[in-house]
Amino acid sequence: MMRVSVNELMRVSVKELLRNFSRLSDKALSEPVIITKNGRDRLVLVSIEEYLMLSDMTGGASAAEGAVDPETEVEELEKPKRA
Repeated sequence: MMRVSVNELMRVSVKELLRNFSRLSDKALSEPVIITKNGRDRLVLVSIEEYLMLSDMTGGASAAEGAVDPETEVEELEKPKRA
């Protein structure tokens, strides 16, 4: 993923995120989307691959457990949950 300045990233309000979740979640597959609340940056929506990479770079739980295969992680997330 090409790196850009945080000032160049798309920003949307929580209200817009809720109205356009499908489109914005698709957008987040290719670049982070900043979610704002009351005009202030609050959250960032990113792909699972980007999250896992960032987690590994910062020594998150994934890095502590060893190498992570993003494909395996995505497959686990997509499995139906049992009630």
